[in-house]
Parts: sequence; structure tokens; C-alpha cells
Amino acid sequence: MTPPEHSRSGEEQPLARISGAAAVIRLLNLGLRHARLIGGSSLLLGVLAFVFVVTRPRMYTATASFLVQAPKLAGSVPGIAAQLGFSLPVSDPGQSPAFYAEMIRSRGILSAVAESTFVYRDAEGAHVTATLADAYHVRPRTPALRRDETIGRLSQSISVRTSLKSGVVTFSVTAPEAELVSGIVEALLGELMTFNMQRRQSQAAAERRFTQRRLAEVASDLRTAEGTLEAFLRRNRSIGNSPQLTFEQERLTREVELRRMLYTTIAQSYEQAKIEEVRDTPQMTIVEHPEVPPRPNPRLLVGKSIVAATFGALLGLLLAFTGERVTRAGRESGDDLAEFVRLRNSTIDTFRRPFQSRGRASPPNG
Repeated sequence: MTPPEHSRSGEEQPLARISGAAAVIRLLNLGLRHARLIGGSSLLLGVLAFVFVVTRPRMYTATASFLVQAPKLAGSVPGIAAQLGFSLPVSDPGQSPAFYAEMIRSRGILSAVAESTFVYRDAEGAHVTATLADAYHVRPRTPALRRDETIGRLSQSISVRTSLKSGVVTFSVTAPEAELVSGIVEALLGELMTFNMQRRQSQAAAERRFTQRRLAEVASDLRTAEGTLEAFLRRNRSIGNSPQLTFEQERLTREVELRRMLYTTIAQSYEQAKIEEVRDTPQMTIVEHPEVPPRPNPRLLVGKSIVAATFGALLGLLLAFTGERVTRAGRESGDDLAEFVRLRNSTIDTFRRPFQSRGRASPPNG
């Protein structure tokens, strides 16, 4: 008779608990059998991590934050396009906080900072004038490789975060000297401001050229509309008794007024673009200026040593498990080898017997 399903599931649950407990006990036995190996590897890696952290130079971190302001161009291209019947997006992705967060780590910005010269005081208080490659102790290889490695080291030392609510971009730099790291942050801010100013001036120059061409076209259209209205008034000096002539005069007058308003708007945009093209103030607000860090970064000796020791214990446990598996496999392979030798000899004897019996049956010569 087949037992009910609930009774079989009830029997499987204790079996599962027993097998899980057996696996834990087996693992504990493995650890106790190889306690020296596990403890030694844990102690070794913990000590190595401690020595590595202690012998590394102390690092300092400086932080700065800034806010990018959107350009304000009265009657700019979106306004002109709206008057012409087009719709353009007002927001500029190139002025977003995410864009400048990416620009901090761009190769152009980092290259300019890597080629700069910094003046700072070292740990002993001596004044040092050196490039970033010298401060990072980059090996004197070819100039191209030295510059590339310096840019890579600088990029790795930068961390950036952006506030989605306020749009403030905050970044920090880590370096082996306190005054050096503050100088690096100042250099990065300076390069970002220069980029912001040059980019805005370039956009203003492009807009100035566009509005200049458009202003000439609209001026020509305005003169044409005014000439048409003037010719109409000369031909029709008295239009009070003609509704058709009155309607035509109003239509021509509206055309002239529309062209005149469009000309005024584009002329204002043109003048504003000319001003922005020569403006030498970046549209960036420094929210937090970098300061010389008063103390180095914490080393976290205890935490790093504990993590390394834990990893060492797991490594020792893995080595012990692997060693037992290899030993067990060696024993099993030894039995297989003995069986292989026995079967090989038996097979060779089987193939030899026909030749040996044939040799005994043939009579000797002579």
C-alpha cells in the first residue's frame, strides 16, 4: 500500500536536516584536522595586510563642489525658432551636472592638470616645486608613457558624485601630500572654468554668426514689405470709400509690423550674442572651495587585517579540502593502477600462450 504524500514529505524533512547537520559536522572535522594550516594561513595573510598598510605612504583627500548655471541669452535661438514656427528643446545637455561630472575625468582636463607644476610643502615641511609625475613618483620612461601613466593615476584618485535635487557636483581627490591634493583640486576647478568659458564663448560665436545672417535676411524682407506698402499708398491716396483697398492696406501694414517685430527680436539676440562672445566670466558657482586637509586619511588597519585574516582562513580551509581530495583520489588511483597492472599481465599471458604451445609442438631441426 502506498503511503500518503504528507507522510513521505514528513520523512524527507528530518532526512534533509540530518544531511545538513552531517555536512556541517564534516566541515568542522575538516577544520579541526587541519587547524594548523588554517590558522597559519589566516595569521600570515593578516600580518602581510598589516605590514602592507603600515608601509604605504599616508594619503590625503581634498573636496570641492560647484554648480553650473544655464546660459541666459535673451531672445536666443529657441525664441527665434518659436517666432518662425519651429520648436526647439530649451534644455542643453552640455550644461547638465552629469555632463560636468564626466568632464572632470575627461582626458583633456586631466592632461592639462598632469602637465601643470605644483608648489607645496612635503611631510618634512620643505618647499617642493614639481610636476604631478614627479609627485606621483612615476618612473622616467618615455615622455608619452610617463604622461599617460600620470593621467591614469590622477583619474583613479578622483571620485565624483552629483546631487539630483540641487544639481551640485562634488568631487574629491586623493594624493600623498596635503598641500599637493589641495592644489590638484584647484587646478581641476580652474580647467573646468576655462572649459565652461570657452564652450560658452564658442556657442555665443556660433549664435552670433547665425543671428547675423538671419538679421540680414529679415532686414531685406522688411525693406521689401515697406516698399510694397509705400508703393500702394502712392497709388491709392484716398481709400476711404473702397473696402477692398482698406483691407489691402491693413494687410500690408500687418506684414510690415510683423517683419519689424521679427527684426527687433533678432537684433536684440544679435547684440546679446556679441556680448556673450566676449564675456570672460565662467558660468560656474563654486559652492565649496578646497581646503588643505589637516590630517591624513584613516588607514583602517584593524578592519583590513581582519578581512585579510578571514580570507586567509577560507584559503586554508580550501587547501585542506583540496589536499584531502587529492589524497583520497591517490588511494583510489593506486587501487586502479594495481588492477590495471594485473589485467595487463593477464592479457599479455593470454596472447603468449598460442605461440608458446605452437613452439612446443614443432620438432627441433637436425
